[in-house]
Amino acid sequence: TKRRNALTQKITRTVAQSSSADKGKNVLLTDELQQDRCYVDKGGPLFIQNYKGQWTLQGLLWKSSCPAAESDVYVRVSEFLGFIYGVFIRYS
Repeated sequence: TKRRNALTQKITRTVAQSSSADKGKNVLLTDELQQDRCYVDKGGPLFIQNYKGQWTLQGLLWKSSCPAAESDVYVRVSEFLGFIYGVFIRYS
């Protein structure tokens, strides 16, 4: 489907600068996608492929721009790993 293809496509963009969102260690801002952003759900993943060809989860979509006039804003997952692990331990 169009949505699945959008979420699983190879991410080749760079983290961009944007004046429309606060810049901080908890967020990633991305420049234009090779897809129609209006079809991406909030909470969708941002995977980045490293030099070894391995895919890692870097962010979760918090704010998408539709139409694509501004950068998308992703929550940086690595900043919340302590919280995530704590929830897993508590409820496992």
